[in-house]
Amino acid sequence: MVSRHKLETCAGRRRLTIASEAEAEGATGFPTGGIPPLGHRKRLLVYVDVHLTHMNHVWCGGGSRTRLVRLNTKDLLRLSHANVCDIAVTS
Repeated sequence: MVSRHKLETCAGRRRLTIASEAEAEGATGFPTGGIPPLGHRKRLLVYVDVHLTHMNHVWCGGGSRTRLVRLNTKDLLRLSHANVCDIAVTS
């Protein structure tokens, strides 16, 4: 889970809103529930929680709601030009 407050702070924005399904698909070219962190229709900012950087690989959306792709975390960070921040909801 992502903390909206932490993401706003990391992004340097006062208020973020969640994109509608149509907006998300229009920007990425992929349906919600299957949006990968790479290969979007438009260049988008990608944010990755710092805790993921300690993992060797991550599972991500694979372009459809029924597909996942396993990516090497270092490759994901490099290819997506991700912003690494503490954005996870803490319990």
